[in-house]
Amino acid sequence: MPTYTVGRTNTESTDPWADAAKNFLRSPSYADQYMQQANMAVEESQRPVGRPLGYDGNMDAISERDLLAGVLTGEGGSLEDMQYITDVINNRVASGSYPGDLRGVILQPGHFSALNGVTGHAGGEGGNTHWQRPSKQAYSVADAFFDGTIGGSTRGALNYYQPELSNPEWGGDHFYRLPGSSHVFGHAK
Repeated sequence: MPTYTVGRTNTESTDPWADAAKNFLRSPSYADQYMQQANMAVEESQRPVGRPLGYDGNMDAISERDLLAGVLTGEGGSLEDMQYITDVINNRVASGSYPGDLRGVILQPGHFSALNGVTGHAGGEGGNTHWQRPSKQAYSVADAFFDGTIGGSTRGALNYYQPELSNPEWGGDHFYRLPGSSHVFGHAK
């Protein structure tokens, strides 16, 4: 097993799993070593899981289904949020203002904070949940997207954010909340 230099990123944290997630850096063995150095017993059933299908740090090796489900897990929350976010992604693909394909839209630096650790935006800071295994619910929403049974629910929105967590300069009063969502949707100014 390779040896990594690890340390706590936040000495005030009381959640060693959150610290392990912050230090995960695409390698389950890194998280294992971190937990061992933190004098924590790491049971196989509790250890953080990596990306499915042999993710090795190359996002091009991940299928579009896995990529979409992964971003929905990191960005979403509720089923409604995942559905709305999928619609925003679809709106971007169709808009002509963003890359014309799903992978290009999702991997644009700075567009999904859950992927900042992959795209390098903001020095990798942000949600950085790209290492999480997508949830079953996220896969269901991704499958509905690919089946064409989801979409059109955000009134053409190209942007969203969660006002309880961020207040981007491009946001504002022109964004609207949709039923069941913790995010607001609209068009960036």
